[in-house]
Parts: sequence; C-alpha cells; structure tokens
Amino acid sequence: MIKSFLILVTLLGLTACCGCGGQSKAIAHKSMSGVAAIEQSHPLSCSSAKVSGMTCEACAMTVTENLKKIKGVKDVKVDVPAGQVKIYSIAPSDVSKKSVQSTIEKSGYQFLSLQSRCN
Repeated sequence: MIKSFLILVTLLGLTACCGCGGQSKAIAHKSMSGVAAIEQSHPLSCSSAKVSGMTCEACAMTVTENLKKIKGVKDVKVDVPAGQVKIYSIAPSDVSKKSVQSTIEKSGYQFLSLQSRCN
C-alpha cells in the first residue's frame, strides 16, 4: 500500500521541494478562485514581487500560504519559472514592502523587489 502511494506521488510529481535548487517545472501556481468573487464587490490592487530561489510547486504553495497570513492580503498568484509573486489586496497601502519581504525571506527565499503594480 505504501509502495503504491509513493509510486503515485512520484509519477504525479507531488514531492515537496527541499530548496536544493532542483529543476523548475514550468508551472504557475494559481489560487485565483477567490479573486473573481472579491473583485465583484471591490476592485483589487495588485503588487508584484520578484523572488529568487523558488524551484517547484511546493515552493509556490509555501510562499502563497505565508503571504496570505499578512493582514490585507486577499489572494496570491505565484509564477515559479518567472520568479514573480502577485499579491492582491483591497488597497496598495494594505500590504507593506517590509511585511512582504520579511514573509518571503522567512519562507526561505530571496526577496528581490516589490512594485505597486502588476504587469
């Protein structure tokens, strides 16, 4: 039973990233399900962070979960290959550069920059 589970996990690529710099999969983590509903009632502001060191979907999930803990963050979208993190909030002033940088670095990745707009 356990052997079958491990084979399935390996085949599906669901192994966690250890941060050792493994090859990046061309996958962008998208947790946009809540954004559409929120945008209907309030247009969201988007900030874009450049991040180094993310190599897989597990990295994206770690960054997403931790950034969502910041007060004011409504949703997060991570593009691993581009090293880009889009942070959605009601207003740009809701999320500070200091809190984003601290959260990304505590998650184990290098914060490079933050722009108040998304491309």
